[in-house]
Amino acid sequence: MPVLAIVGIARGYPPQHVAVDVGLVSVFACLAFWGSATERIRSVVVAIGLIVAASVFVHLTGGALESHFYFCVVLGLLALYNDWLPFLDAV
Repeated sequence: MPVLAIVGIARGYPPQHVAVDVGLVSVFACLAFWGSATERIRSVVVAIGLIVAASVFVHLTGGALESHFYFCVVLGLLALYNDWLPFLDAV
């Protein structure tokens, strides 16, 4: 998440904009560590969090082609996951 904040500030976004974008990723990170969630719910939250983080990165970089590659890599890694429910929920 610090990398997202650094990229956003370096690209000239106002701190409030960066805080909201990084805050979205932080919400999913916190939910993934929530103690009473089942393993399946955690998998879904982590998958959605990865997609959100990749999307925020694409947004903060202004849609640079390299950041789209990162987004596709995240989707590819999630597709290799054994449990398809988190992947389908995230997509």
